Amino acid sequence: MEFFTIRALLSVLRRKSRAVLLAALLAGGALCACTGLISPPPYRAEALLYAGSDPAGVTPGAVEIDDFEISRYLAENAAALLHTRPVLEAVAERAEVSLSAEELDAMLSTEVMPNRQLLRVIVSGRSAEETERIAHAAADVLPQDAQEFSGGRFRFASLTVTGRDRIADHAMSFAGGVLFGAVLYAAVILLSYVSRPAFHTPDRLARAYPDLPVLAALPENALAPPLPNTQRNMTPEAAVSLNFLADALADADTVLGVSGEACALSALNTAYALAATGENVVLLEAGSLSPALRRYMPHADGAGLADFLRRDTDTRDVIRSLQLTPFAADPVALDVIPCGNGSIPGGDPAASRSMDTLLASLRLLYDRIIVALPAKAEGLPVTDALLFSVHGEKTKPDRLLYALSEAPAPVSGFLFLYADP
Repeated sequence: MEFFTIRALLSVLRRKSRAVLLAALLAGGALCACTGLISPPPYRAEALLYAGSDPAGVTPGAVEIDDFEISRYLAENAAALLHTRPVLEAVAERAEVSLSAEELDAMLSTEVMPNRQLLRVIVSGRSAEETERIAHAAADVLPQDAQEFSGGRFRFASLTVTGRDRIADHAMSFAGGVLFGAVLYAAVILLSYVSRPAFHTPDRLARAYPDLPVLAALPENALAPPLPNTQRNMTPEAAVSLNFLADALADADTVLGVSGEACALSALNTAYALAATGENVVLLEAGSLSPALRRYMPHADGAGLADFLRRDTDTRDVIRSLQLTPFAADPVALDVIPCGNGSIPGGDPAASRSMDTLLASLRLLYDRIIVALPAKAEGLPVTDALLFSVHGEKTKPDRLLYALSEAPAPVSGFLFLYADP
């Protein structure tokens, strides 16, 4: 856990907070629904029957110890008799319920109350009316059958019906399900995060490649323009990283390629950092246009690099001038050549000569040329040096190692992107 600080793990959960909330609500709803299926029946009726040899009442004037023993014996016989099929069928008929003997038996239980000459008959059900009717029927049928069976005397004493608070049961189930779902899904997210083959932090990347510097560590949406009616301010961390990046590239070559994960976004960061120092910079998009640039360039779908290489247009028509204002700061001027329509023609000698001509022209016009180089593309411009874009959670170490071994130009360092907290 050396590379996973509490702050980093909390940041992961914060980014996934909506998914955690959804999982918690689903778990709460599922457990709440299951409560109605697996919870005990909500209604309980209790009928008390007097069992004894004295029919005078529940509390005769003088009770001997032998009377308690006789009563216990009679109550136990009556309890056993209640669970026999003839008695169960008679109770069901008297209660006017369409239940089999087995179903009714599952709803009934008995309890011999010690030293009280009483037998408690308990009925548990999901309907208050049905539960009460069954209890009344048992109190009517059992005394007569028990007297005939054992010769004792039985009499109905009292009947009570109680119900469980279903709202409280469901509320507790929902709260428990929400807590369980949130904890479980959060644990899954964190385990997936820490076990994923990725670099996660700039320090981990630097330890893996001690000979190549990490030139900047930026949030992935550092340069995303504000949405309508909103304003984003540059965070201190982003400002410091952009300044470090500009300083690190002060003496770098004129044509810098940016490859790797989210290369268009990293190229935009690089171009912005250099342009903010006053350099005249052009950003060449050799792959698909980044989402951030699309928001800066409403008409980015026009002619671009691919059109120029096919000789469908000339240089003046493919260069777009932007005023970058992602932060509450002065606008930064930056020229961009988007990819344009179609793909870069690969393996075409004429297209290669056109690319060389374009780069030669741009070297005369600009201090720096930043090229976003996507993977698996042919016919790309040749750069003086290369920066590798590494996303902390998306770039796999084995792929980065392979890409570095196949790099078409000397690698100057890394640009590290991390998810916004």
